[in-house]
Amino acid sequence: MRIASMKAIDQHLGRLLCAAFSLWPLSRPKPLPSPVQSVAVMKFWGMGSIVLLGPALARLREQHPHARLILITQQANRELVELLQCVDEAWYLELGSGPVGFLRSLSQLVWRLRQARCDLLIDAEFLTRFSALLTAVSGAGLRVGFAVPEVFRGRFHHVRHPFNPHFHMVENFVTLAEQTLQPPANPVPLPPLLPQPTAREILHTKLAAQGWQGGPPLIVVNPNAGELALERRWPLARFAELIEALNARHLGVIVLIGAPSERGYVAQLKSLLPDPDGTIDLAGHTSLAELTALFAEASLLISNDTGPLHLACAVGTPTVAIFGPETPVLFGPRNARSRTLYQNLACSPCLTVYNGRSVKCPYPRTHCVEDITVEQAVSAAEELLAAKPLPAHQAQGVMP
Repeated sequence: MRIASMKAIDQHLGRLLCAAFSLWPLSRPKPLPSPVQSVAVMKFWGMGSIVLLGPALARLREQHPHARLILITQQANRELVELLQCVDEAWYLELGSGPVGFLRSLSQLVWRLRQARCDLLIDAEFLTRFSALLTAVSGAGLRVGFAVPEVFRGRFHHVRHPFNPHFHMVENFVTLAEQTLQPPANPVPLPPLLPQPTAREILHTKLAAQGWQGGPPLIVVNPNAGELALERRWPLARFAELIEALNARHLGVIVLIGAPSERGYVAQLKSLLPDPDGTIDLAGHTSLAELTALFAEASLLISNDTGPLHLACAVGTPTVAIFGPETPVLFGPRNARSRTLYQNLACSPCLTVYNGRSVKCPYPRTHCVEDITVEQAVSAAEELLAAKPLPAHQAQGVMP
């Protein structure tokens, strides 16, 4: 099922179901036992969001050291969850097997939740009705989730925590997990992500097959954006000009990345290059573990606002992040060595949690992202490549 279809179902059918379920009395909150035995966190959508959820999961681990920590997400995120190693267990919902397969997987998940009777359930979704309804039937003792007056999704959370669009998502997740109105005094860094030795070996084999034996630095370019909002993509012609400019300056070897579904889009970018064979194309040819190893090997990542950006930040890779419809206030890179290209126009941001994270551009073209210049991107890249490398523990920090 496509993201747009899921959004429409959540908005229309979800609202009706939330209203209907609200007619039935729900269980009252139970005080947390001491010690807490089980904590479940729901986050289904957004690879980058799951990476940004990491500090909140770490805080829950600190608060409840004896509890079984469970992450509930969709099957498509399995590889990422296994890579992050941030929870004791992960329960997966299958969304890609058709309506019958989805309903079967959903019923199994509901049964498992009801059997577990978790002491604490954190709904970390951005105001979706789907996760609110799962919260309602979970049987958890204490249920916590985001809430804003503009979005009705029932009163199924015992603790309705305010979502703050002026906090970075890391801080939003941390305050949700801790059930506090006071944000952390300092920006919270992402837990460091170290590449696996086996993944490094496989990556080096793939790079060698395309002619890279070490030596020139690797500059990774990600022209893609997830299906959530393709409008976040900087134009392909700009990426082509950027790659030409970087090659002309002999700053490194360009490596193109993307998911298997994005191979065609990356191929379009290569067709715009005067020397397409001069770039390494790994789009659709790396696992997430290998992508992490690539970021550890690379001197720079240049990316649209999308999941691999946050994965690279967790590794500590210097990043140039291109933002348009979304605001970096919420989803900017958490990295001590990053530069964000964002125009902050009068109409920005139009991609928000209040509209289901759907772009609502009032203009024939998206000025917010299309008017970012190649010169700006080249300047940011040169600045980061010229900077002295930071020690590993500092590189995985946050922007001052």
